[in-house]
This record gives sequence, C-alpha cells and structure tokens, in this order.
Amino acid sequence: MYKHDPNSNWLSIIIPAYNCSKTIGRLLDSILDQHDDDLEIIICDDHSTDNFMDNVVPYTDKLNIKYFQTIPRELHCPGNTRFDGWHHATGEWITFIDNDDMFEPNVFGRIKEEIDKNNERRFVYTLFRDYIVETGEYMQVFDGITWMHGKFYNRQWLIDEGIDFKENLYTHEDLYFNSLVASTMVSQDITYTRIEDIYTYKWVYRLDSMSRRYANATNGFIETYFKDYVYSVMEAWLGTYHKFGKHKDYFFKQLSSTILYLYFYYQSFVWSKGADKVKKDNIKVIKYALNRLCKEFDCTRLDVLNFLYSDPSYYNRIKHEAEIGNCEFIEVTSLYDFINSL
Repeated sequence: MYKHDPNSNWLSIIIPAYNCSKTIGRLLDSILDQHDDDLEIIICDDHSTDNFMDNVVPYTDKLNIKYFQTIPRELHCPGNTRFDGWHHATGEWITFIDNDDMFEPNVFGRIKEEIDKNNERRFVYTLFRDYIVETGEYMQVFDGITWMHGKFYNRQWLIDEGIDFKENLYTHEDLYFNSLVASTMVSQDITYTRIEDIYTYKWVYRLDSMSRRYANATNGFIETYFKDYVYSVMEAWLGTYHKFGKHKDYFFKQLSSTILYLYFYYQSFVWSKGADKVKKDNIKVIKYALNRLCKEFDCTRLDVLNFLYSDPSYYNRIKHEAEIGNCEFIEVTSLYDFINSL
C-alpha cells in the first residue's frame, strides 16, 4: 500500500490551459479513468479568451479541481503557466500534462507501487507515445529525459533543490527544467525509478502544436528557437555545476555532447534547404556555446573534438536523434572543419 502524508493528496496534476475548450474534457475523462480519488488537479489558465471552464464544471463533483490564473507577464508561454501551476500544488508528487493530451487508463496505481517498492523520493521516469485521436492509433515511442511527458517529481525535492522553470523562456522550458533535474541527480549521485514496461502519457498528434506547426515552414521549430535550446541546456547544466562543483569530467562530456547536437542540427538545416537560407544568427549561437564550454572547463577546441570523435557509436546515436528531431541529412561540413571554422 502506498504510504503518504494523510493530510495531502499523493499526486498533483498540473494542466497549463489556454483556449482549450475542445480538448479539456477528454483529458479530464482520462484522469477519471485512473479510478484514483487521491488526486489534485491544478488548472492554470494563461488568460484564455474562450469559455473552456464551462466544459470543466461538469467534472468538479467527480474530481478535486482547483483553478488559477497565471500572473500577467510579457509573454504567453507554457513555462510561465507550468511555473505558476505547480507552485499552487499541495500533493506529495506532481506531474505535468498539456491540455490537449491524455493519460493512459489505470497507470497511476502502478506509479504508486513503484514509488513504494523503491522507496523513491525524487523522480519517476516513464516512456510515452504519439497518439492519433481520430483513429486510436499509436505512433512512435519516445524515451528522453528532456520531455515533461510521463515524468513524476517529488514536490518537496524540487523545492529543496531549487529546481524550477525559467520564466519568460518562450520554448524548451521542459528541456531547461529537466536539465536541472538530471544535472542535480548527477551532482548528488542519485538514482531514480525508471519504468519501461508501461506507458503513462498519450501525446496527441496535432499538426498545429507548438513543435509541429513549423514542419513545413521556412525555418523549423528547432532552428527558429535555437537560442532557447542552447540556453536551456547550457545554463541549466552550468548552473548546477557551479552550485555543486562535482563530477567535472561528466559535466564536460555532457556539454560537449550539446555541441555535437548543435553541429548535427545545423548540418540538417543546411542539408534540407541550403546554407543561404539558414538563420544567420544560429552560427553565432553555436560559437557562443563552444567558447563558453572551453572557458568554463579550461579546455581547447581540440579537447572537445577528441572527446566527440572518441566513441563512433555515441557519435552516430546523437546524429540519429538529430535526424528524428529535424530531418535526415548528410554532413555538408565535417565536424573537425566546422568546429575550427567557428
């Protein structure tokens, strides 16, 4: 039996909401399908202009729903809404779900069991899948710590470690948050509970979603928000390294790997449309990241290259992940020549 504080719910579900009248009902239905009365649902509304709460009212006698609005800010972005939402939570654990996605049925009981069995007090990691609502079909399986999807966090641990979203970071706020989680666990030699044999989260496939609506644009999602991507990784990992000052070699390797991702992404941009159409500022972003890495770890570009070329299987794995993230490509410029040209 899951053991927890009887004065609080075991789980707070944080739902960032904005004009979601068409999707909020099916999400709340998926929460009802957990058959778990020990839940707190936090709906944090980024000042919607539709009447989506009319579709929430029928669920208020079945679910413990709490409604809040975000603090007014310059930008409307998911990170701000998640930031405000989880700060209203009171549950021992928290999880995040976008208002147009769903949970798989009857999965929360398994999460409780794993937390209890492993005496887990920090972080639970599960896989998740693309889902097509219209056909009921699943697509690819996703396995990555940078996503918010299918992750469960001990709320007090986040508070104690100062792990939070970066306000007014327009995109990649999940990457920033989970980079803080991962880097903190590394610094404290912490293991966590990873569950690979169940899926908890249905990532509803929508062409107009934030990440997918750039698929046919001149500049794709990653290229458009390249600076946010670099900031989220570099600042989170370096901030943790400065805080703890441990495992220097690991942090060097992690951030060198980021340079490899940036190289592959840039090569995919060039391959897909030609160098003359790539956003010009993005080469400056890569140069900044490389120079920052060398300065922080008192290393040379050759040190970075030696590490990146040291394991061909790792090199190819990162390339494959970049292909999934943007498109298949062939390197127009070798990594060696690219790094030395910056």
